Amino acid sequence: MDSVYAAIFIDAIVVKIRDGQVANRPIYAAIGMTLDGDKDILELWAGNGGEDAKFWMSVLTDIKN
Repeated sequence: MDSVYAAIFIDAIVVKIRDGQVANRPIYAAIGMTLDGDKDILELWAGNGGEDAKFWMSVLTDIKN
């Protein structure tokens, strides 16, 4: 059975990631809170730094699917 979420929180934190060289990259998280107050991590994404409308639309589409 699929969970029903009363709220979905989406946020980001910037961390240093070593990929050949050290760079600051955002890690985005989507967390759903159920009607009982339980929290589920819905998705994590490593971004390239951009937060334009196209990026957020892809995030919300991933969550919906």
